[in-house]
Amino acid sequence: MQGAPAYPFPSVGSNSAGMIVSGPDMSMGQQREASTAIGSFGDFTLAPVSPPGAQQLSQWPSGISDEQLAGRVAEIIATTDLMTITKKQVRQQIMAYFGMSSDEEKARREHINQCITTELEMRQASA
Repeated sequence: MQGAPAYPFPSVGSNSAGMIVSGPDMSMGQQREASTAIGSFGDFTLAPVSPPGAQQLSQWPSGISDEQLAGRVAEIIATTDLMTITKKQVRQQIMAYFGMSSDEEKARREHINQCITTELEMRQASA
């Protein structure tokens, strides 16, 4: 075919799945617009995913990862009389151990409580 592009999709437009596609004859502005829209699906945006085993940087002011919290929860539960300790006391021990602010503890409270519940369930299943 004379004058037909060498690639099977339009320079700018939507493919059959409704995704924006781009070609080599687009202007820089068009390429930027297309690359911005490719990762967006309505209200959702694709986020980069770390490969398995990659060390993730903490987004929290203390720098403490979720894995570190879970590990410390496991240590506390393993060395404490479970008949006398409360979730609040576990969270207080976490705060003291890591030097975590009360604002961060409040923001991460649900995760810490889930770690406690998970650890207790694992111990009960192995008993």
